Amino acid sequence: WVSWRFSIIKQFFPILKALSDLQESGTRLIYVAGNHDFWIDDFIKNYLKAETYPEYFAGIIDGKSYFVTHGDEYLAGDYKYKLFKAIIRSKFTKFIVSLIHPTIVLKTGILMSRSSRKRILPDWLVEKRERQLAEYAKKLDYDFIIFSHTHKPEIRDWGKKIYMNTGDWTKHFSYIQIINGKYELIVENKD
Repeated sequence: WVSWRFSIIKQFFPILKALSDLQESGTRLIYVAGNHDFWIDDFIKNYLKAETYPEYFAGIIDGKSYFVTHGDEYLAGDYKYKLFKAIIRSKFTKFIVSLIHPTIVLKTGILMSRSSRKRILPDWLVEKRERQLAEYAKKLDYDFIIFSHTHKPEIRDWGKKIYMNTGDWTKHFSYIQIINGKYELIVENKD
């Protein structure tokens, strides 16, 4: 997500409309930034009326405590990525990008995203990263701990706390649904 002063990306309209409809129906929107959400400024806060969190959300929902984060910042190593993240989220980079036409920025972002997706991580590395996130989650004192960075959809029930990974919307088409305290992992693509 890139937030310009006067523009939004028209391809995002369907999801933005759905989120707006949810908010207008009385649903509380909580937006936790992921590793592709560089600047979540005013549009999501002021127009969708969502609570926004650049790193994580920690709070109570329906009497249960939640810790929700993308999770990339909790992985050991990957120093090139952490440097890139610090640079791309800096005020200076944001200012420079705000001067460039949205079409150019979007095309550049798509190219960068595709190149990162072409780097398929071996299963052992995904498993290692998932173990790192799970180990981090075990140290937290919340009822529900939700991550997504490894894109591995799963739920682990540890008795007094539940660890969840939402998976992704591009390969597994997966998400976590929690209604009245009952949780479910929904995976549309079970390949």
